[in-house]
Amino acid sequence: MKGLCLNGQIDNAMEFHEKLVAQGYQLDHLTYGTLINALCKRRETGAAVFLLRQAERENVSLNVVTYNPIIDSLCKENRVTDAFDLFNEMVLKYNTSLLPDVVTYSPLINDVYTFGIMVEALCKEGNVEEAKIVIDEMMVQVGVEPDVAIFNSFIDGCFPSNQPDMAKDIFDSMDQRGVVPNIHNYTMMIKGLCKIKRVDEALNLFEEMRSKNMTPDAKIYTSIIDGLFKSGRDTCALKLVGEMHDKGLPTNVFTKSDLV
Repeated sequence: MKGLCLNGQIDNAMEFHEKLVAQGYQLDHLTYGTLINALCKRRETGAAVFLLRQAERENVSLNVVTYNPIIDSLCKENRVTDAFDLFNEMVLKYNTSLLPDVVTYSPLINDVYTFGIMVEALCKEGNVEEAKIVIDEMMVQVGVEPDVAIFNSFIDGCFPSNQPDMAKDIFDSMDQRGVVPNIHNYTMMIKGLCKIKRVDEALNLFEEMRSKNMTPDAKIYTSIIDGLFKSGRDTCALKLVGEMHDKGLPTNVFTKSDLV
C-alpha cells in the first residue's frame, strides 16, 4: 500500500484497500494514514474525509497523524471552519488520547492574534499547563512571538488555577522574549500575589514598576494596601494610603477599622 502511494499509484492503492476491506481484513491506522496522506497531497480532501469516517466506523485506533493531513488540506482550500470543526471533533472525541501537536496547530494557527484567542480560551478553562505549552513550544516552532496580550491572558489564568509560580516565571521571561511588561501585567501580578499573602514579592514588583516610571493606579495601591493590612503591616499600609491621598487617588475603599 505504501509502495503504491510512494510511486503515485494512489488509485491502485485505493482499489487494493477496497479489496482487502471487502475480504474482511482489519486494516490499522498506519494503512489509513498512508492513504489519507496520499489523497490530501493530491488535493482529494473529500475522499480523505470519507476514508477517515470509514476508519472510525471500523473502530480503527487512530492517532493525530491521521488527522493532520486533512486539517492542513482543509486550510489550504480556505475551509478553515471545517478544519476547526474537525480539530474540535478530534479533541472532544478522543479526549487526551489524541492531543494535537505542532503540525496540527500550524495550518490553523499561524498568527499572534489567533494564538492569543487560543491561549485565552485555555486559561479561562483552567488549562494553564497546556496554554504554557502553546506559548513555550507551539509558538516557538511555528515562529510566532507572543505579544503582551498573550502574557496578560496567561498571567490572569494562572492565579485562579493556583499556579502563581508559573505566572511569575512567565512574567520574568517577558523581557528576555522582547516584550516589555505593561501596567496591566504588573497589576495582575501584584493583585494575585497579594491575594495569596506573598506581599513582599508584590512590593518588589510595585517598586520595580515605579523604577520604570510607571505610575501605579488605584487598583494597584488598593491591592498592595489590602495585602499589607491583612498581613498585619499597618504602618507600611498607612504610608501608602497617604501616598494615594497625595496623588488624588480615591481612598474610600478602606474602612475606618482599616485606618485606625
